[in-house]
Amino acid sequence: MTDDAPDYEDALDSLDDEFLVPGTYTAKGPADVSGGCYWARMSDASGDSGSVLTNDMTEGRALVTLNEGEFFTTSGCKPWTAQVN
Repeated sequence: MTDDAPDYEDALDSLDDEFLVPGTYTAKGPADVSGGCYWARMSDASGDSGSVLTNDMTEGRALVTLNEGEFFTTSGCKPWTAQVN
């Protein structure tokens, strides 16, 4: 994690999950070929399993659309990048 906010002027720059704004994001897969890429959209930042709206563990490309007010957590993924419409 970083304390520096990303530069949103370039939507293709990799974004840290704590700074993600509503929109569609993709990761090119797991950061480690022996692991998986886990992500979850959550209703709050509690980390409780009851707050998970949807999640997935992929071995390939991951795509997620975040809505206003949702929280996002990820583990073991290559950097997430915003999709340009």
